[in-house]
Amino acid sequence: MKEKPLPASKAKITEYKVAIIGCGLIAGGYDDDPVDGMVRTHALAYQKNVDTSLFAVVDQDIETARRFADKWGASYCYQSVVEMLEEQKPSIVSICTPDDHHAEALEACLKSGSVQGVWCEKPVTTNLDQARTFIKDYESANKTLLVNYPRPYAPKLASLKMQVLAGDYGSVQKVVAYYTKGIMHNGSHALDLLIGWFGAPISAQVLRAMVDFADRDPTVDALVNLQGVPVYLMGLDEACYSQFEIDIFCSTARVSLTHNGRYIKMQRLHPESGPGGNNYLDEDILKIGSGTSHAMSTALETLIASLDAPKSLMQGDHDLCVMEVCEQLANAGRLLLQD
Repeated sequence: MKEKPLPASKAKITEYKVAIIGCGLIAGGYDDDPVDGMVRTHALAYQKNVDTSLFAVVDQDIETARRFADKWGASYCYQSVVEMLEEQKPSIVSICTPDDHHAEALEACLKSGSVQGVWCEKPVTTNLDQARTFIKDYESANKTLLVNYPRPYAPKLASLKMQVLAGDYGSVQKVVAYYTKGIMHNGSHALDLLIGWFGAPISAQVLRAMVDFADRDPTVDALVNLQGVPVYLMGLDEACYSQFEIDIFCSTARVSLTHNGRYIKMQRLHPESGPGGNNYLDEDILKIGSGTSHAMSTALETLIASLDAPKSLMQGDHDLCVMEVCEQLANAGRLLLQD
């Protein structure tokens, strides 16, 4: 089923036709009340990009799709993914459905002759073997499959990564990441970032587990060894408040990502020792924006650039590594909860 087209004036004709599957918060809802300078959703990223035009949206609830299309200027709304792909022939598709429904949308986009790139919310699918197959098939079809972990695209975080790895703050002692709402659903954001910084896990151990999101996706406390860097994942209860912060304790500084990763806070080693010759971090805290306000836009620009490349942008090995450790931790967490 499709709705009647909206007035033609709302459809801006540009190079890439875009469709969004799933009309929830990450699709556009987080930007219903826009914050100046921030891009938190697929719809706003497309709206601000001069090379894309949102033509169609899909949702199981046609009224939700209609309201979403009206707000974001899409000309058509559908309940059927296959019907939308056949009729609108988009070049780029965002998959923003609940995790369990990613696979059917990925399959339809893979078979579509028009779709060149897919911007998929994490995880790729809830089944690791299925995810492996999709990543391989998209690579074979030379279609971009970009999983939406936006923080690595934040410019200041990219610079911070280089500084930490170069030893600008001394050696890394350990990392502590705080998160809510499932190790696969939200904890994977921390692992995506930190595996990208320090490398693949050598070992992983779950210490505690609880459910604050979904039974199959517990929120766990865990110790993960990333190539010699100990990373402690501390799960908190989403019912109390949402949380995503990372502390990186180096030998000469403490670097923290706060407020959902939007800010970088830094305390350097005080130049003079204190009482008893003890060393302390400086009380002055440097606070700067991390650039995550623009990360979604930069991720989209990266996807678009890949469409004209000889071979599509793929981060399949990295995405699978993140999925594998998340599934390992989730499985261990479920076992703990059964005891």
